[in-house]
Amino acid sequence: MKKNLWTIFVFFPLLLLAEEATTTKSNIMLGIEAGYDYIHASAKSIDKAYNGTWAFVHSPSYTSSPKMDIIYIGIKPEFLFAKNRLGIATGIRFLQYQSEFHQEDIVWWDYGNTNLFNLTLYGPYESGLLPLTSITQKSYWIGIPLELKCFLTKKDKFFQPYIKFSSAFNFLVATKNDINIIKERDETSDHYAEVTNITQEQIENPDIFNIRTSLAFGLKIGRSKCPFGNIEIHIPSVMIHSENISPFVVPKGGLGFQCSLQIPLKNVIQ
Repeated sequence: MKKNLWTIFVFFPLLLLAEEATTTKSNIMLGIEAGYDYIHASAKSIDKAYNGTWAFVHSPSYTSSPKMDIIYIGIKPEFLFAKNRLGIATGIRFLQYQSEFHQEDIVWWDYGNTNLFNLTLYGPYESGLLPLTSITQKSYWIGIPLELKCFLTKKDKFFQPYIKFSSAFNFLVATKNDINIIKERDETSDHYAEVTNITQEQIENPDIFNIRTSLAFGLKIGRSKCPFGNIEIHIPSVMIHSENISPFVVPKGGLGFQCSLQIPLKNVIQ
């Protein structure tokens, strides 16, 4: 089995490269892409979040359904060679990662500064605990993809399957935290806003860099001499260097879907 995989991913592309030595013909494509990845994750224990009533908050709280959603758009040129059966592409992507901390019941967030307000309330606000239903973190990234594509048929056909190995090097640009607070009846808007700001600042930011890799199975739809589309399924989609990519979850792996439009810039298909 290992020998067969080695043949497919190493020797087969080398044979195509040898075939390319007999011709100088190639294609350059400009691609526009959009995609979505669902990443399964394991839950993190959050030190400042607890279950239970406000007077009995002893056990850390966990996400009830840990996952991460990734959406992205991008633009990338692709260079086809080996009689247009192999392709190398790179470009730029803009990504959004979203992870959520939530419980079926109330989550208590220990914002810790009990003397910040001159409160006369009895209960969570006075004790430094904030009643939440969820916390959502959205992080925004710029990514640089690097992809190797191999078509499974020799001739350019209207429907042409291919496999693709893809890696993306992603760099953090900005982070936004949204919290859903259960507002106390007597709490003023100023106090509510101040507590919200304090809590948002206490949420951990992700690391500034991560790598995402995937193996894709795709289908080209249309002739290469005209603008054409692609649809892909990414199985698996794996995060690397991702332990601190979210304060709530540790991504493990998942699957994704991508669609793209490619426009030939230099067309020499025979």
